Amino acid sequence: MDNDFQATVMNKLVQASSQNPGGIFSIEEMNILYNGTTETSPVRKLVVDRFMNGGSRNQRMVMDVVDQLHPDLMRDINVALEKGM
Repeated sequence: MDNDFQATVMNKLVQASSQNPGGIFSIEEMNILYNGTTETSPVRKLVVDRFMNGGSRNQRMVMDVVDQLHPDLMRDINVALEKGM
């Protein structure tokens, strides 16, 4: 994939998530991004970074929607929480 295109897409995703409460993607958006990418995709790191930057509010929210999130996303969030990201 073209690096300029990839950077443009990432910038647009950051802008889009910044407009959401807590600065995170919606559950549907997170699942779409996780379903459409590989484990090493920078987009997955972006999703987790944005989620973690939202603080305890986002972390509490996960408990309410855990059954709706992509299993790989839950794993990545758990890893980030364990690292104290």
